[in-house]
Amino acid sequence: MLQDQKPSKFCYRYDIRTNLMKRLSNIQIPRSGFAIAHLRNRIFAIAGSNVIQHTPINSIESYDITKDEWQHFTPLPDIRISPTAVVFQDRFIYVIGGFNYRYDQSKISDLIRLDLNQQIPAWQTIKIQNNVIPDGCQIGALPYINPEKPNIHQLLICGGLNGILFDDIYKLEVTIDEVENQPHDQDSQSQFSAQCIQLNQKLKSPDRLYFNQWLSQDQKHHSTNWILVGRESLHLFQFDKDLTQVKETSINEQNYKKLIE
Repeated sequence: MLQDQKPSKFCYRYDIRTNLMKRLSNIQIPRSGFAIAHLRNRIFAIAGSNVIQHTPINSIESYDITKDEWQHFTPLPDIRISPTAVVFQDRFIYVIGGFNYRYDQSKISDLIRLDLNQQIPAWQTIKIQNNVIPDGCQIGALPYINPEKPNIHQLLICGGLNGILFDDIYKLEVTIDEVENQPHDQDSQSQFSAQCIQLNQKLKSPDRLYFNQWLSQDQKHHSTNWILVGRESLHLFQFDKDLTQVKETSINEQNYKKLIE
């Protein structure tokens, strides 16, 4: 949403089948450095920076794909620029990372979560036990659910930026214990805990991941084969169902040209 290097309200949709670009309704607040999440026929533009007013923002807008319209949504509890958003089970949005230069230029490693099954969705902060994730922005995060452990949301976290590019890889687990037999339209009452460990593997090349763009090669949420798009390279991941053994291949521009020749 940049125009002449400034945030723009313009929005477009590109159809890969027809190779055509279509202009859509304008977003209400021009922003850059925001996170993106897609679920339930809606696209969420989360936080970022309104450079026109030179301020980071915590506002969120939701785009209805069927109606072609934007609406304001529940804002984040804090302001974040270049955070990362991950979706689970067409219900939960997790946000991690980002930075806040409005006050102290600090980076953020807190994990927050939104449950769209709540009547009035509200962001919840999840305390991470043994949090070893460094503060940073433009972090890569892959969602994974082991079919044998459906109450555990796992994130493979990698890369990012905090003055320097990161190459570390982490496993973050959020364990959820929900109230059973709860009606869908009532607020969920979940107790959850999170823990994080640093894996021995590292990215082949340090990188930052704009908008956390990824693709499951198996087209399913418990896929163990993923592609993650970074600024410096394309990253191919394979991992086991416990997310402890990770194989990553980085394909930079030079290697990509060799790959397609």
